[in-house]
Amino acid sequence: MIEEIAKLGLPVIIDDFHYIEHEVQRRLCQQMKNAAAQGVRFIVLNTPQRGDDPIRNNQDLAGRFFAVNVNFWETGGLKEIGTKGFQTLEVKVDEEILNVLSKECLGSPQLMQTLCLELGREYISLDRPYSHQAIKADGFDWARVRQRAVRSYDHTALYDKLKNGPPRRGQARNSYKLRNGSDGDVYDVIAYTLASDPPFLSIDLDHIRKRAETVLSDGGNQPNFSAALDQLNGLFETGHKPVEYDEEKRTINIIDPHFYFYLRTKAAETLG
Repeated sequence: MIEEIAKLGLPVIIDDFHYIEHEVQRRLCQQMKNAAAQGVRFIVLNTPQRGDDPIRNNQDLAGRFFAVNVNFWETGGLKEIGTKGFQTLEVKVDEEILNVLSKECLGSPQLMQTLCLELGREYISLDRPYSHQAIKADGFDWARVRQRAVRSYDHTALYDKLKNGPPRRGQARNSYKLRNGSDGDVYDVIAYTLASDPPFLSIDLDHIRKRAETVLSDGGNQPNFSAALDQLNGLFETGHKPVEYDEEKRTINIIDPHFYFYLRTKAAETLG
């Protein structure tokens, strides 16, 4: 089969490489190396944070891959979605509002479009000409717009898996006092820490510990994040990991910005 594919001269495309189990990735990379030696070309589609996965799985592929980085959208491009959209409607929107939306949409143009749609539904009247209307920063309620938008991204099941952690065996988990006065275990702390400001798409373990200080009550002990994060990837089904822990790099990567938006919204409701 490899010889036939090589004769065609067409590349083999492997989509969503980041969703493949690591052991399967390793075997795939070995096969890619063998096939490449016979002239087969591969295109591996991966998240920006995991672009080096093929080489990490097989060092012999170093120098044989050319990276084409297509990162998450920058805030400037995302803001332009709102700017042009509302200009087309002839509705004036304060720049401060568009700055908030472009930051909170987490690099996703789809989410930016949803936020702009719900902003319009919240503040634009259908009974008056659009050109006579404006959305001002002093009357802008981000919580209301976010609540409207999150209805399009219901990730309740994944959110519960993250907060509940793996099944408990034996003794109960340690409890930690949160800033809002409630108590939570290590997975509650992880969920609220990930959801805290500012939003991110990749963060290392040291910064997780620093962010946890904004979630835990003053003077409270921090949980053992390393041990809990080692269990993180096992919480989700293969192919449906919205967030993952890279043990080698000691970083947490957001795979699905829409889930992260849901996580931040639900955490804000709970912690205030």
